[in-house]
Amino acid sequence: MVESSMFLTIFTTFFFFHKAFANELRINTTSGLFEGKEIIIDNVPVRQFFGIPYGEKPARFEMPQLRKYNSTTVIRATERAPGCLQASGGLSYGPFELSDMYEEDCLTLNMFIPKTKSLSPKAIMVFCHGGSNQVGSASLFDGSAIAALGNVIVITINYRLNILGFLTPGPDVMSGNYGLHDQILSLKWISINAKHFNGDPKRVTYIGHSAGAANVVLLAMSKRSDGLIARVIAQSGCPLNQWAIDRHPSVRFNNVVQRHGMKPKKKLMQSNIDRLKNISADDFRYMYHSGLEISPDYPFPIIDNDILPNDLEDLIRTGPLVNIDVLIGVTADEALYFAEEHIFNHYLPKQYRTSSSLTTTQASSTTKLNESHTEQNLITKSIENEQPRGFSYFRKNRYIKNYLKTNYPNHLCYYEEIQRRYMPSSKHQQNVTETARLYTNLVR
Repeated sequence: MVESSMFLTIFTTFFFFHKAFANELRINTTSGLFEGKEIIIDNVPVRQFFGIPYGEKPARFEMPQLRKYNSTTVIRATERAPGCLQASGGLSYGPFELSDMYEEDCLTLNMFIPKTKSLSPKAIMVFCHGGSNQVGSASLFDGSAIAALGNVIVITINYRLNILGFLTPGPDVMSGNYGLHDQILSLKWISINAKHFNGDPKRVTYIGHSAGAANVVLLAMSKRSDGLIARVIAQSGCPLNQWAIDRHPSVRFNNVVQRHGMKPKKKLMQSNIDRLKNISADDFRYMYHSGLEISPDYPFPIIDNDILPNDLEDLIRTGPLVNIDVLIGVTADEALYFAEEHIFNHYLPKQYRTSSSLTTTQASSTTKLNESHTEQNLITKSIENEQPRGFSYFRKNRYIKNYLKTNYPNHLCYYEEIQRRYMPSSKHQQNVTETARLYTNLVR
């Protein structure tokens, strides 16, 4: 009897402890009831929630809609969700390898929430990935460390990319900027649901890298995001970059139409749009270009008389941005990142290119990699592993130094300067921590 009573006590204690712990790992949102998981970073518990949908599956070339789901069913949110449809085939985003996990039902976000003794609502960092608005995914980035370090909530978002995110012949025909509308919707979802995960909707910092940096400033300038963004951090990009806004969307639209076997004639425009709406996702011929020049093939954000109603210069002076804190930063000479491929393909003798660990493979950028294309503009240079592309790898490629020394001795200083600037130093980790603290201090 005593043993049975003791067993019952232990079982009951365990049951209620497990239930309380499970409840801590659950958040009830307008999109549903989600259960995440917990990890420990520097003795700080961080709750992770992956793949929470903020929008319904988007219709092609249409505005996104908030996801609404009323149910008490617990949805597991412990696995990283697919990104939005994009170019594939050996491409990478910085040092990160792109997977083949893409789909159209992709309007999801990931959340990293630190667990601390303070019950006060926490500031929120929302991260918009880069990748030229053509590639990338929220799941490439883990916000756990920053959440633990800065005691802030970190959220990474997916948004539509490439053709499905930005294609338009002009705002009078198709609104375009669907990827920007997705981002606005994610910010609205966060504002609505912040109270459910102890976030402060009045302290939302929108942070972006590269094209993502241009996006966050563009949205901070727009009245469509009024009240959704308190601060902005732009890393290595801004909307005044020449690549940030597409001034000739019809040219890129016609290129896409031709690439899909259609005739770019004005009288056929609506028919071409309808065909693009109904084409199989596997048959989209995405283009991705990496290099120093701007590609004529993939679409960008446009001045659409909606999100961006005026010239950017006017918006900077008169738009909501004037009341928003902004931190903008760049890495010294960071465009040199793209110069390696340029040097490799245009200056090195061909016999040296095949033996290099930096060998570039030519592959179709379509999702059907085995499909044959004869047109030169359907060929992209993709890197199988971008880890060696960083300039720290130049040290292992002596032939480049020898080539410069033999053929361009006056330019040898560039090699040494690259080494000096880009080789990791013993202070690397300290610098990363200091940068993270700079960001989180601004957020709070």
